[in-house]
This record gives sequence, structure tokens and C-alpha cells, in this order.
Amino acid sequence: MALPRFFAWCDLECTGLDENLDPILEIGLVLTEVGVDCREVDCLTAVTMPKDPDWKDRMDEYVLRMHTLNGLIGDVERVGRPIREVESEILTMLMKWGRPHNFMLAGSGVSHYDRRFIKRQMPGFDKWLQHPSFDVGTFRRGLTFCGRKDLDSFGQTFDGNDKPHRGMADVRDHLNEWRQYASILQSLPEEG
Repeated sequence: MALPRFFAWCDLECTGLDENLDPILEIGLVLTEVGVDCREVDCLTAVTMPKDPDWKDRMDEYVLRMHTLNGLIGDVERVGRPIREVESEILTMLMKWGRPHNFMLAGSGVSHYDRRFIKRQMPGFDKWLQHPSFDVGTFRRGLTFCGRKDLDSFGQTFDGNDKPHRGMADVRDHLNEWRQYASILQSLPEEG
């Protein structure tokens, strides 16, 4: 498989953990070139309105509280759009920059969480993504497993539990984290 031309840095906010039952509420998406500095070329943030009128009643109390306090529930009720409309906007953005499979999904947790929701709820978007994902969260955990706890939150924008759990803020945090890791890796001497 050819290397991707772009990373599609993504963060989804959903009503729960089950891609078959819990709708996507928000997406933050930043397209960057593949490279050390991950130069940004485009971005999109959108709030969706679930089709199911009982979506809020089915939310776990913890998730409902979190998304009420961070303003997402209010935004869904005020400006939420159908997910197909949001997906169409995403596809228009991708078409501007490349072709299917020129994009690799990137972020934190994207390979085991976000990708499942994208595949189930935005299949058109999924078809534009290469099969592998680039997961900075896995990289972070790898550093921890190697005993490098001094680097396991390097570059993160938010302190501890202050992460806002909003699409664009979180995706920019993951992108910033990777840029910091990449700069460390770039500074390592090459073995000859």
C-alpha cells in the first residue's frame, strides 16, 4: 500500500461507546501533510443532531454530565445537523485534497474507537481512509511501557483531567502531542 499523502486527524464525541447504538455528536477534523511538522492544510468541526429523538435519555449519566458541562449538549440542540450532511461536507473537503486512500486516520484512540464509529455511521468517509491508522495514544502508552513516564504526556495542551472532550480542541491536542514527539525523534542521531 502506498504511503498516505495526508493525515486526517480526527476526534469524535459520541453519546456512548457502542457504534451501533450511540450516535456521533461532534467531529473535529484537521488535515495535515504527512511529515515531521504535519503542516495543516484544512480543518472542519461540526455538531450533529441524532435521528433518534430519545438519544439524550439513553446516555450514561457520566457522559451526559460531561457533555452538558462542556456545552456540547446545548450545541447539539441549537446547531446540530444531520450526520449525512456533515459527512458530505467531509467528503467535499477530502475531494479538494486527494483521492480515496490518500488519507490516514490519525489521533488518539482512533484505531479502536473513532474508526469503529466512522465505519458504522459515516461509511462514505471510511472509504476514503487507508486501512491502518496512526494512533498517538498508542505511541504514548508505548513510552509509558518503556518506563519513559517523563514523556507520556509530553506536548499535551491540557493538564490531567482538564481535557474538554470537544472535537476540535481534543484533535488539536493530539496533533500538538505528536508534533512534540516527532521533534524528539528528529533530534536522535541516525545510526550509520
